[in-house]
Amino acid sequence: MQEVLRVSVPAGGELQAASAFYDTELPRVRAHLTRLREQSAAAALLVCFIDPAQERVSAQHGWRLAAIQQLARDYAPLRVNGLQENGGAGANDAAVDETAEWLQGASGITGQLFTLG
Repeated sequence: MQEVLRVSVPAGGELQAASAFYDTELPRVRAHLTRLREQSAAAALLVCFIDPAQERVSAQHGWRLAAIQQLARDYAPLRVNGLQENGGAGANDAAVDETAEWLQGASGITGQLFTLG
């Protein structure tokens, strides 16, 4: 079982974006993971697609990776990975779907943040 959950991160500086994520989006992600944990076993996979930052992705990479890694630890044996667009390159739905499908078959990968585009 795999699900893709889109997570919104507002434009702004790194601290503002991280604060907004932890205040508004993290509770929604945790609720989704709790539901997945209750519905299924270790085979479940959640991929959080984080909207592109206005500035270079590398400026936001640290806190995003830390969030994904902590979620993967907290909700193991569920696998949690993140996908992000490359600074407004506009990854299309097909690229997201292909990457999520690849991750579904890569059972040893969890707690990682991948950049599309």
